[in-house]
Amino acid sequence: MEAFDDNGQEWHSVSGISLLECAYEQNSLSIEMERIKRLQLAADGSMDRISELPQAILHHILSFLSQDEAAETSLLSKSWNCVWSTRPNIEFREKWFHGDKEKFMSVLNKTLQGYRDQNLCVHEFLVEMSRVDSEIVLLLEKWIPRVVLNMGVKKFSLYNYSKIAKIF
Repeated sequence: MEAFDDNGQEWHSVSGISLLECAYEQNSLSIEMERIKRLQLAADGSMDRISELPQAILHHILSFLSQDEAAETSLLSKSWNCVWSTRPNIEFREKWFHGDKEKFMSVLNKTLQGYRDQNLCVHEFLVEMSRVDSEIVLLLEKWIPRVVLNMGVKKFSLYNYSKIAKIF
Protein backbone atom coordinates (compact mmCIF):
# COMPACT_ATOMS: atom_id res chain seq x y z
CA MET A 1 0.00 0.00 0.00
CA GLU A 2 1.40 3.38 -0.99
CA ALA A 3 0.65 6.61 0.86
CA PHE A 4 1.96 10.15 0.98
CA ASP A 5 2.73 12.43 3.87
CA ASP A 6 1.67 16.10 4.16
CA ASN A 7 4.66 17.20 2.04
CA GLY A 8 3.89 14.79 -0.79
CA GLN A 9 6.74 12.43 0.22
CA GLU A 10 5.94 8.81 -0.54
CA TRP A 11 6.19 6.41 2.36
CA HIS A 12 5.42 2.76 2.69
CA SER A 13 3.58 1.01 5.46
CA VAL A 14 4.91 -2.18 6.99
CA SER A 15 2.59 -3.79 9.51
CA GLY A 16 0.96 -0.44 10.22
CA ILE A 17 4.28 1.39 10.85
CA SER A 18 5.68 3.62 8.14
CA LEU A 19 9.31 3.42 7.04
CA LEU A 20 9.60 7.08 7.99
CA GLU A 21 8.46 6.23 11.51
CA CYS A 22 10.94 3.32 11.60
CA ALA A 23 13.80 5.61 10.58
CA TYR A 24 12.75 8.15 13.19
CA GLU A 25 12.58 5.48 15.88
CA GLN A 26 15.97 4.09 14.87
CA ASN A 27 17.52 7.57 14.98
CA SER A 28 15.94 8.25 18.38
CA LEU A 29 17.24 4.92 19.66
CA SER A 30 20.73 5.73 18.38
CA ILE A 31 20.69 9.14 20.08
CA GLU A 32 19.45 7.61 23.32
CA MET A 33 22.13 4.90 23.22
CA GLU A 34 24.81 7.56 22.69
CA ARG A 35 23.44 9.54 25.66
CA ILE A 36 23.51 6.42 27.85
CA LYS A 37 27.08 5.68 26.75
CA ARG A 38 28.17 9.23 27.68
CA LEU A 39 26.47 8.91 31.08
CA GLN A 40 28.17 5.59 31.71
CA LEU A 41 31.56 7.06 30.79
CA ALA A 42 30.93 10.00 33.11
CA ALA A 43 29.87 7.65 35.92
CA ASP A 44 33.00 5.55 35.44
CA GLY A 45 35.14 8.67 35.63
CA SER A 46 36.71 7.83 32.27
CA MET A 47 35.19 10.76 30.39
CA ASP A 48 37.73 13.51 29.79
CA ARG A 49 36.06 16.89 30.16
CA ILE A 50 39.26 18.80 30.95
CA SER A 51 40.67 18.22 27.46
CA GLU A 52 37.63 20.00 26.06
CA LEU A 53 38.69 23.28 27.72
CA PRO A 54 40.30 25.99 25.57
CA GLN A 55 44.08 25.72 25.30
CA ALA A 56 44.58 29.08 27.04
CA ILE A 57 42.86 27.73 30.16
CA LEU A 58 44.84 24.49 30.01
CA HIS A 59 48.07 26.50 29.73
CA HIS A 60 47.04 28.55 32.77
CA ILE A 61 46.40 25.37 34.76
CA LEU A 62 49.75 23.87 33.70
CA SER A 63 51.59 27.07 34.60
CA PHE A 64 51.14 26.10 38.26
CA LEU A 65 53.01 22.82 37.72
CA SER A 66 56.72 22.20 37.51
CA GLN A 67 58.14 21.27 34.11
CA ASP A 68 58.35 17.62 35.21
CA GLU A 69 54.74 17.56 36.40
CA ALA A 70 53.54 19.30 33.24
CA ALA A 71 55.43 16.78 31.10
CA GLU A 72 53.69 13.93 32.93
CA THR A 73 50.33 15.23 31.66
CA SER A 74 51.37 14.06 28.19
CA LEU A 75 50.46 10.57 29.39
CA LEU A 76 46.79 11.60 29.58
CA SER A 77 46.28 11.70 25.81
CA LYS A 78 47.95 12.72 22.57
CA SER A 79 46.34 16.16 22.73
CA TRP A 80 48.00 16.84 26.10
CA ASN A 81 51.44 16.32 24.57
CA CYS A 82 50.91 19.50 22.58
CA VAL A 83 49.41 21.34 25.56
CA TRP A 84 52.25 20.82 28.01
CA SER A 85 54.96 21.47 25.42
CA THR A 86 53.51 24.88 24.54
CA ARG A 87 52.75 26.16 28.03
CA PRO A 88 53.75 29.78 28.74
CA ASN A 89 56.44 29.00 31.31
CA ILE A 90 59.60 27.30 30.11
CA GLU A 91 62.31 25.71 32.25
CA PHE A 92 65.63 24.37 31.03
CA ARG A 93 67.79 22.71 33.63
CA GLU A 94 71.08 21.28 32.46
CA LYS A 95 70.92 18.56 35.12
CA TRP A 96 67.93 17.00 33.30
CA PHE A 97 70.33 16.14 30.47
CA HIS A 98 72.84 14.36 32.73
CA GLY A 99 75.83 16.34 31.55
CA ASP A 100 75.01 16.05 27.82
CA LYS A 101 75.65 19.68 26.87
CA GLU A 102 74.92 19.11 23.18
CA LYS A 103 71.48 17.65 23.92
CA PHE A 104 70.74 20.47 26.39
CA MET A 105 71.61 23.10 23.77
CA SER A 106 69.72 21.27 21.02
CA VAL A 107 66.51 20.93 23.04
CA LEU A 108 66.75 24.55 24.19
CA ASN A 109 67.25 25.76 20.62
CA LYS A 110 64.49 23.55 19.10
CA THR A 111 61.99 24.42 21.80
CA LEU A 112 62.51 28.16 21.48
CA GLN A 113 62.44 27.89 17.69
CA GLY A 114 59.09 26.09 17.97
CA TYR A 115 57.68 28.79 20.25
CA ARG A 116 58.85 31.48 17.84
CA ASP A 117 57.51 29.68 14.76
CA GLN A 118 54.10 29.26 16.41
CA ASN A 119 54.17 32.84 17.70
CA LEU A 120 53.63 31.63 21.28
CA CYS A 121 54.00 33.81 24.35
CA VAL A 122 56.43 32.96 27.11
CA HIS A 123 55.53 34.43 30.49
CA GLU A 124 58.34 32.84 32.48
CA PHE A 125 61.68 31.68 31.14
CA LEU A 126 64.25 29.90 33.30
CA VAL A 127 67.65 28.53 32.32
CA GLU A 128 69.77 26.71 34.87
CA MET A 129 73.23 25.37 34.08
CA SER A 130 76.44 24.37 35.78
CA ARG A 131 78.97 25.54 33.23
CA VAL A 132 79.06 28.35 30.75
CA ASP A 133 81.25 28.15 27.70
CA SER A 134 81.39 30.03 24.40
CA GLU A 135 78.82 27.74 22.70
CA ILE A 136 76.23 28.29 25.41
CA VAL A 137 76.96 32.03 25.46
CA LEU A 138 76.34 32.20 21.69
CA LEU A 139 73.08 30.30 22.05
CA LEU A 140 71.92 32.50 24.90
CA GLU A 141 72.93 35.66 23.02
CA LYS A 142 70.79 34.44 20.12
CA TRP A 143 67.68 33.63 22.15
CA ILE A 144 67.57 35.89 25.21
CA PRO A 145 66.81 39.10 23.26
CA ARG A 146 64.17 37.29 21.16
CA VAL A 147 62.51 35.69 24.15
CA VAL A 148 62.60 38.73 26.41
CA LEU A 149 61.71 41.37 23.82
CA ASN A 150 59.42 39.52 21.40
CA MET A 151 57.66 36.76 23.33
CA GLY A 152 56.17 38.72 26.22
CA VAL A 153 58.41 37.44 29.02
CA LYS A 154 57.39 38.78 32.41
CA LYS A 155 59.99 36.87 34.45
CA PHE A 156 63.41 35.81 33.22
CA SER A 157 65.81 33.78 35.36
CA LEU A 158 69.32 32.65 34.49
CA TYR A 159 71.13 30.48 37.01
CA ASN A 160 74.73 29.33 36.98
CA TYR A 161 75.54 26.78 39.70
CA SER A 162 78.91 28.33 40.47
CA LYS A 163 77.54 31.86 40.55
CA ILE A 164 73.80 32.19 40.98
CA ALA A 165 72.44 35.24 39.22
CA LYS A 166 68.76 36.02 38.95
CA ILE A 167 67.68 38.57 36.41
CA PHE A 168 64.19 40.08 36.46
